Amino acid sequence: MDDQRLLKQLTRTTSLQLLGSVSIGRLVFTHHALPAIRPVNHLVEGESISVRATTGAAITSAAGRDGVVVAYEADSIDHETQLGWSVIVVGTARLLADEDAAARYRARLAVDR
Repeated sequence: MDDQRLLKQLTRTTSLQLLGSVSIGRLVFTHHALPAIRPVNHLVEGESISVRATTGAAITSAAGRDGVVVAYEADSIDHETQLGWSVIVVGTARLLADEDAAARYRARLAVDR
């Protein structure tokens, strides 16, 4: 095995920094009792990950039921060397009820990305 290819456990801080360095990841959740995976834009703020979802999206419906357990994965892989990183986090998705905060996130997603 090539000595460059090591699997390392990342710290929480490093994981959040890496997630903050990319703008797109994949949200994994259950939809109609089946696994669903959706690419979404995200922002990292502190230890929270905010994703953009539209009204009527499957995740919006799922998160509206008192939150739902989800996994979120993002990565950056060099296609030539096939080296990079992947971060997977598990948590509860909840809809953002504060409309001012939602508008701020929408604006940041439009500008930052």
